[in-house]
Amino acid sequence: MTNQILKDLLNGWQTSAAVTKEDYTGADGLLYCAKCHTPKQQKLDEKIWLQFHKIDPDFPRITYIACDCRLQEESKRKEAEHIAHIEQARERCFPEKPLRTWRFQTDRGISDREAMRKCRIYANKFAQALENNIGLTLWGDVGTGKSFLAACIANSVIEQGYFCLMTSFPRITDGAWSVEDKEAYFDSFSEYELLVIDDFGVERKTGYISEIVTKVIEYRCKSSKPIIVTTNLTAATMTAESNRIEDRRVYSRLFEMTRWIQVKGSDLRGTLNLEKAKKSMEIFGF
Repeated sequence: MTNQILKDLLNGWQTSAAVTKEDYTGADGLLYCAKCHTPKQQKLDEKIWLQFHKIDPDFPRITYIACDCRLQEESKRKEAEHIAHIEQARERCFPEKPLRTWRFQTDRGISDREAMRKCRIYANKFAQALENNIGLTLWGDVGTGKSFLAACIANSVIEQGYFCLMTSFPRITDGAWSVEDKEAYFDSFSEYELLVIDDFGVERKTGYISEIVTKVIEYRCKSSKPIIVTTNLTAATMTAESNRIEDRRVYSRLFEMTRWIQVKGSDLRGTLNLEKAKKSMEIFGF
């Protein structure tokens, strides 16, 4: 440790103390905050001070510290920055605003409690999922809550400090039309710690789209980062020998990269439509 480092350390301590002209000296000779009346100075323990003193004979025994109200202000500032960071990550993750509010706590009538339990465990242990490159394929009939569960996982992952993207192949295909460097575009999907592909299998089966699907899945596989896929396709459909070779290659990758969870239950959209109709009747009378 050099003298310059010690000087920078002292300057940092003094800056954090935020001394004002209203501060006062207490009976112990230390400077106190005029607002919270807690010390803005400390007398270093002799052993610690002697270690600094050996390096810099001018190093003071009394140094500055942040008072209680300063520490609270700093804590609030960091919390506000953390919240802002999460919200920015959420906006980046979800093109559709309603998905940013989806949480496991508000299950929206999901009837498959076992599927929800497994998804919650996965979200809580995402650090291990990332370390071991384990993704999920959520499959089942239309409207059973697959997209909701995937968004719940994504929101939980974001709150843990990771970057995530929830998208679909039609949206990825639309984006590919407007970029010149296609390889960099497809590679960008590997930057996220978690990639969620919603409604896999609904995209049109053209050569161009199949190429895009293959590239994204291959790039994701090479990145050794997990992927979550929601789909109406069944395992039997994906393993059918009648599938095109390019489709079978993608399906094989998904079997390799993900654990499969079936999401059972009735179509939630019917329940939500009834709720919407009831609310419309209350407001409009029709």
